[in-house]
Amino acid sequence: MSMDYEATIRWLSRRVRVLSAQRMLGGFLMLLGGAALLVATWGLCYVVSFFALGGWIGHQHWFHSVLGLFVIPILFVGNARTSREYLSEYSVTTGTASGEVVNAVEAMNPVVVFPQLQEIDGVLFLKAEPAGLSLSSELKAELTRSE
Repeated sequence: MSMDYEATIRWLSRRVRVLSAQRMLGGFLMLLGGAALLVATWGLCYVVSFFALGGWIGHQHWFHSVLGLFVIPILFVGNARTSREYLSEYSVTTGTASGEVVNAVEAMNPVVVFPQLQEIDGVLFLKAEPAGLSLSSELKAELTRSE
């Protein structure tokens, strides 16, 4: 049984063309999405500038349009200069510290209970100091309804 290499090459060529067309279409759609997001950002800057500064500067549309064009690069630069470590360190702790949970229930073995709590959807373990746990808003609402 001999293999038809020409048919295999034709099939592979077709497959490559289809995948390339899909990638090009995806890239084009991403470009359009980025342009739409950029226009929406400019529009938001324009509206905020128009209503926030309009009373002082006047309602001159050209000024607010140009101001929006200056604000967008500043937003990009600010985002590029923001440290990813800084963003990961920022946290708001509204939960309960793990030690408080262990001390509240005398017979609880945290080595056994904490892995079981991780299995429950809606129990959030906080990694920032002080480490602790919290409940998602959905789980809080569910527990409040069941009381």
